[in-house]
Amino acid sequence: MKKKQFLAIMLLAQVSLVVSAATVYTDEATFLTQMDPYYYLEDFSNYIYNDPIHTGQPTADFGAVDGYSWTASTIPDGTFTDTYGLVSLTNALSTDSPKDLLTITFTGSEVTALGGIFASTDTFLAVADQQKVIITLSDKTSASFLGSDFRGFTSDVAIASLTINAVNDPNDPNNVFWPMLAHFYVGSAISAVPVPGAIWLFGSGLLGLFSLKRRSKLG
Repeated sequence: MKKKQFLAIMLLAQVSLVVSAATVYTDEATFLTQMDPYYYLEDFSNYIYNDPIHTGQPTADFGAVDGYSWTASTIPDGTFTDTYGLVSLTNALSTDSPKDLLTITFTGSEVTALGGIFASTDTFLAVADQQKVIITLSDKTSASFLGSDFRGFTSDVAIASLTINAVNDPNDPNNVFWPMLAHFYVGSAISAVPVPGAIWLFGSGLLGLFSLKRRSKLG
């Protein structure tokens, strides 16, 4: 009986993981078809290098637009403990130090869809075409690519935050890169609830678990 109970619990855990999985999009148009039309798009249209966010500013708040708002900040990449803050680029947001990761924390309405142009840039603020960028959501969903590209995410659970990492080469301290964010969408996925089949499976798993418990008592 214990083995069957264990299998039932594992089934429930697997259903839970399936229900909360985020979907990753590489095409902006396809992503937008899965997003509620009332979203917040931040294009950083008035941004140039070091203005309005000056070198080293620790945080920046954005929104609220249609209830959505977020805060940008930096965290160390693990090689140093200090952070050096943010800086604005032309129509984009970045970090002042290549040793920092760019972090976005959502502070307004629940976010279940986000997307944008994510990039790795070099010392001259140009996109580093052959350098890896890693995007990681609060639920550990991640995506990676080289240089600059669009990535969108939808989820059936709230996304609390994301980080953008322009991966540096630990063996070459002079070859460093900065994370960049542009054309940033924040909003809700159209289908931000578990699908009926998943709900039915979850309920079936619960019934199975209860029946196992009852049988163990009768036995």
